[in-house]
Amino acid sequence: MCAFLDISKAFDSVRHSDVFECMENRGVSRDTIAMLKAMYYKGASRIIISGHLSEKIEIKRGVRQGGSTSPIVFNFIPNELAWMIEEANIGIKVGDPGINVGLLLYADDIVLLAGTEIDLQKLCDICGKWAEKYSLEANQQKSVVVDYSLKPQKLIVRISGEFLKQTDQLSILGKS
Repeated sequence: MCAFLDISKAFDSVRHSDVFECMENRGVSRDTIAMLKAMYYKGASRIIISGHLSEKIEIKRGVRQGGSTSPIVFNFIPNELAWMIEEANIGIKVGDPGINVGLLLYADDIVLLAGTEIDLQKLCDICGKWAEKYSLEANQQKSVVVDYSLKPQKLIVRISGEFLKQTDQLSILGKS
């Protein structure tokens, strides 16, 4: 059983303060964090409205589009989810001697893997707590559950209080 979750506007939504706190907690050097803070703090934009330039708007969220450090900076947030799921020790056994895999990550796409509906709900609960902590949310239109078992059953799974749609066909990276 899997839950395929798309995080809404993830790259635009991560708070800079959360990213730097995660970096500190994971042992990134103070010099590296200071360099990145210098790149991100005091960032501002201006917009033109009816031909008039606005005042500066301070940017406190999001990674820089096209920035060479942006994927690494962003990944500190999903990596916190990976730590939480690893600690919960929920997932499916893969290979011999059986490595437990409960999560697959690709950019802002999340796949939760479980052997039972109860475990899948536990993983969704963990993901919901993570999303709430970092002010992120699953895009309900793009998030689904799938039962790949030989005898698929109707799954009733929620994330952040919202029921996930079930499907038997899935498009990943534009492929069915």
